[in-house]
This record gives sequence, structure tokens and C-alpha cells, in this order.
Amino acid sequence: MTAKKAPGRRQRRGSRDIGLVAVVGGAVEAPPALGKWLAVTKNRWEAFWRSDVAGIVDVNSDIPALERLFTHYDELERGQRAFRRQPFVAGHRGQPRLNPLAKRQADLESAARALEDRFGMTPKARLQLGVEFGAAHRSLASIGQEFDADSRPDPRLT
Repeated sequence: MTAKKAPGRRQRRGSRDIGLVAVVGGAVEAPPALGKWLAVTKNRWEAFWRSDVAGIVDVNSDIPALERLFTHYDELERGQRAFRRQPFVAGHRGQPRLNPLAKRQADLESAARALEDRFGMTPKARLQLGVEFGAAHRSLASIGQEFDADSRPDPRLT
């Protein structure tokens, strides 16, 4: 994995670097799962909302994209079940050919992967988003103690 360039070495210096974003708060109350989903998808939905990643989700604006992601998961599960039952179908001349569900599954996986990256649902995606979960559990008191421990005078004040 490559490290991010220092701000002075970047070509597009107009973009701001906010550094690491600490996730504060932890688990969020889960919005209700869609009724049309399979039980396995509903369980995944609940598990997502119990995870630390749910702390970066804006419940008001991110729900449609998250529902789309979990609908992709649901369709993937249904497609895998159907594909396992019948991996080959008859072609237009009667010859065996791969079930067209295979193409649909690949498309769904690609779309789900893109949404997973947007929500930081993989370790690499979290690093790219700059999400730091370790610091999220520190209290304000411990952060203040670290700040007070640095006894050097602020050079801006001299």
C-alpha cells in the first residue's frame, strides 16, 4: 500500500487534507431492515449497525445508499442459491451454457464492492477514508492529558 504524499508534494494542492477522522460514539440504533430481504441479509444489516463503521454514517442522508448495498447483498444471496441449483442452462440450440445469472452476479458484486468502499466496510477502504477507530475510544480527559504533557511553549505565542 502506498502512503499519502505530504501536502507540499501533491500536485493538486487545492484539496484539503483533514487527516485522520476519529469515529466517536460507537454503535447507532439500526433503522428497520426492509421486509423483502432474506433473514441472512437482515442479520447482516443488524450486524452493520452494531459495528464501529456505523458511527461514520449519517442516518439522514446515507440510508438510501446503504439500503441499495444491502439489497445488492440480498440479490447476490438469492442469485447464488439459484445458480447452485442450476449452473448450466440450455442454449438456443440446446447446447449447455453457463447460466446468465453468473453475469448478473458479477455485476452485483462490482456494485456492492464500490458501495462497501464508500462506507469504509473493508480495512483498505477505512484507511483510504482516514477513519481511525482506535482513537475514537479515548476520552476527552486522556486527550487533554496528552496535550498538557507537552510542556513546550507554543512558538506562535513568542
